[in-house]
Amino acid sequence: MEEKHKLALKQKIISNLKDYGVIWHEKTHKVLVEDFREVQRKLAEQTNSKG
Repeated sequence: MEEKHKLALKQKIISNLKDYGVIWHEKTHKVLVEDFREVQRKLAEQTNSKG
């Protein structure tokens, strides 16, 4: 996979995570979650709406 494609994919994943309230901290390479329950709620909503 070429670097340009990898970077675009990474940005898309980070953007999608941000929609759920999950932040990628680039310097520490860690995921930050401000409100874990809210993230769980959004994920459950998304998962259950596909059924």
